[in-house]
Amino acid sequence: MYILSILSLSAYQYAVILGFLYCLWLTFRIGKRLKQSKGTSLGCIGFGYVFLVVGCITTFALTGLLVLGDTIYDKTRTFTKGDKYEAVYYDYTSYESYDSESGRTSTMYTPIIRFTTAKGQLMEKTLNYSSSSKPIIGNKVTVYFDADRSDIAILSFGIIAMTLGVIFFFSIIIFLFIGVTMYAMGHSMKRYKQIAAYVGINMLVPLLMVLFDGLLIYVLFDGEEKPIWVNLVVGFFALVMTLSIWAYIKSVVGKEIKWVKTGVGTWRGEVVEKIETKTDNDLLQRKEIKYKQRTSQKKK
Repeated sequence: MYILSILSLSAYQYAVILGFLYCLWLTFRIGKRLKQSKGTSLGCIGFGYVFLVVGCITTFALTGLLVLGDTIYDKTRTFTKGDKYEAVYYDYTSYESYDSESGRTSTMYTPIIRFTTAKGQLMEKTLNYSSSSKPIIGNKVTVYFDADRSDIAILSFGIIAMTLGVIFFFSIIIFLFIGVTMYAMGHSMKRYKQIAAYVGINMLVPLLMVLFDGLLIYVLFDGEEKPIWVNLVVGFFALVMTLSIWAYIKSVVGKEIKWVKTGVGTWRGEVVEKIETKTDNDLLQRKEIKYKQRTSQKKK
């Protein structure tokens, strides 16, 4: 009966069990490496804390990778195989959303659109996202509709910004998951830290600046009526942010962070020219070691 109950588990339940065992194994390996390198053991509380952190990172990374990959694949099929139509905002539904941190309640709106297909069929679709901005009835929006799967996709600045934000968030989580796995497996973290510093300086910060600048530009040209002074302020900050992006990229791209000790237990990061020697490059080091091993074997 016990074996039959195990065999009757669903794929989701198997995934949960395997994920739990994997996180448990990672935590054990991390504790073992910490004991070897620092001579300290995690203990029961430390083991539970590390397991909780590893479990959260693993869950977010794997779930996000699967869900995000499936969503991107699904919407890409709709964009490539679907027909393009001009739809209008016909109606909307609303609900109240409570923020426990601020104690405020906001109204969220889910748009309903209408469009006519190439076959003359009138379609009415409720979009799968909500926002705090009330849709303007009668405004047009470009949609892609796949009649075979009855799936709809919208290509707009807001959707693109939201998608990029989600991809950006899960990319960080997946990068952390790779780092945790590498540390648990006993690999050197030197190259990983170099990549993290490079990505942070050359990609992460510029991407955040571009997204914020894009948000300002979107607010400036979203079509809603605003006082002139609001447009002037938003336009000014958008211009400043654009110039800041250009200045940052010009001064930082191709650089690296050099950590300078400023006191007991305190460090400061300085952006310096990136100079990489053979001793800094792990790949060149491994090739040099293999070359020495081959030459020494030939001499023997």
